[in-house]
Amino acid sequence: MNAMDLFMKITKNKKYYYHITSFDWGFRKKLFPRHFPKKELEPPFKRICVSSIISGCMLAISCVCLGHTTYVYRTEHKVNVIYPWRVYDAWLTKERWLIKPTWFVQCAVISENILSKIKKLKQNSQSLKTDILIIQRVLLENNIKEIVA
Repeated sequence: MNAMDLFMKITKNKKYYYHITSFDWGFRKKLFPRHFPKKELEPPFKRICVSSIISGCMLAISCVCLGHTTYVYRTEHKVNVIYPWRVYDAWLTKERWLIKPTWFVQCAVISENILSKIKKLKQNSQSLKTDILIIQRVLLENNIKEIVA
């Protein structure tokens, strides 16, 4: 057992998880864990960052600021994930980690117009909780629904 194993807490129930990107990878894509730019406190091992909610993905990477069409991918099958540690906003974004290569399928496309609307509504927001509620409302208004399982 290495030191990293001491921190890993794996979910008990398998669920679907989301990953977003500005790249259109087509309908099906196998993602591989990778290193992320060094963040001060986050662990230095390879991982795929996912969330159980699309809005959590969007908040976690601030894709609303990018202004690009955003492609939403969902795990092809229900999976177990690792709870992150030393990630200050994981309680809100529902960020989780995959450490094995995993197949994803495209399930939604979020247009630049939708992202612009979210960005405009977030301008006066003063909290991450408000931001995520704004994102969720706009996604629902545009029929972008999450699979809850």
